[in-house]
Amino acid sequence: MFLKIRQRFFLNDLVIEIQEPQKSSFKALLRDHNGNICRSVEMKTETNQSLYKWNGLNELPYGVYTCEILEGIQEMTMQLVKRI
Repeated sequence: MFLKIRQRFFLNDLVIEIQEPQKSSFKALLRDHNGNICRSVEMKTETNQSLYKWNGLNELPYGVYTCEILEGIQEMTMQLVKRI
């Protein structure tokens, strides 16, 4: 399964795109500029699910964040910006 985040800027949610959907699970962490975990979520995907919307990020302060997505031994890291 290959995952990517559709946008580098976000307001209230993030959309994670699953390029080769299959039944699986992965964990996502959102860290602030100090490296502290601000939010985390474990997601289960189905074979026909190509998008996952990570809601509930509206209470985070504006700024730069790092998103880490972990699936098995694979890890993806991306820098994101929460903006107005």
